[in-house]
Amino acid sequence: MGKMHFWELPKETMTLLRGNSSFIKIEGVDKSKEHLIEKIKFRKIGKPISIIFPINFLIEEWAVITGALLSEGSIFDKQGIGFWNKDPELMEKFIKILKKVVKSGFREDKDNFGCLLPQIFTKILNTGLELKSGDKIKNDIGVPEIFLNSDDEKLSSALLSWLFSGDGWITVFKDHLNQLHRAIGIGFCSIEKDKISRLLSDTTKMLDKFDIRFSRPFQEIGVTKRGVIFFNWKIFIKGKNNLIKFRDKINFQTKSKREILDKAIASFVRPKRSDNESLFLVADAVRESCFEFGFSTKHDVMQLTDLKESWVLRLLKKALDKGMIKVIGGGNRRVGFRGGRYPYFYGIKTECEKI
Repeated sequence: MGKMHFWELPKETMTLLRGNSSFIKIEGVDKSKEHLIEKIKFRKIGKPISIIFPINFLIEEWAVITGALLSEGSIFDKQGIGFWNKDPELMEKFIKILKKVVKSGFREDKDNFGCLLPQIFTKILNTGLELKSGDKIKNDIGVPEIFLNSDDEKLSSALLSWLFSGDGWITVFKDHLNQLHRAIGIGFCSIEKDKISRLLSDTTKMLDKFDIRFSRPFQEIGVTKRGVIFFNWKIFIKGKNNLIKFRDKINFQTKSKREILDKAIASFVRPKRSDNESLFLVADAVRESCFEFGFSTKHDVMQLTDLKESWVLRLLKKALDKGMIKVIGGGNRRVGFRGGRYPYFYGIKTECEKI
């Protein structure tokens, strides 16, 4: 459903037409007067909002609102809609976009870092986007079909950007082997152990539209303070090309996460070194591994230097020829065996003589 007309809302919906001073039920409004509707509310005691009919959901603003609510929002049947986030930049952007769709009727809750919309907005989401009210995990809420099946990259990009900005993260760190890891992650909970969250499944389908590769979904089991077991399903996006695609086609909404992503991508760029500098870098890597483990492998050198395998092999051979390192193991392998493959184990010629 791309558009929704006022007469598709529940019968309890009340409308205020331009030039009138009182609300009337939608049943009493002629369809030809749809453009005259100024405000709507749910039942007589409901709080009104000002919104233009027919509602066109296939625009970026609605994709943003949907992504924001799926990540950091709540859809209540009676209380209405709530969006919460402590990041002032994200909240300011959400309010700005919301104003393009809803002229009036929402309320900012600055004390609780939130934005609230009345009950009628819930009915609009229920009817127009088929988003269920209540617990998102128990209801296994996913991305609305009109966005999931849309070929418009702008809509998919807007929704994913807000989904990742709320529930996603970006990390850059070095492990105990000094290997640098860069990854974007996102995860959603499921109430069933053997069933992946529908929202995560829909997220992967939308990432496929941008040809962004991601890890296989994996599960983490946790327990809440009340003793309730939950199953958190996660995916990761790794690799320079995938991170660049994510940055260029989706990206985060907050400056802090965008800066970390830029840093992660920039870290893939290897500093330019002369052949002689790289040679001593490889020799130092062998020395460092030798002091810690008693030997060094090409994999140790690759992790410590961040050089490509072909470069490491070439420089190892050069270091061997110059007498900077020596072979201290490797079974029946020998230097130059079958296309220039080298023994697995190397050592520094002076420091490792006793090994």
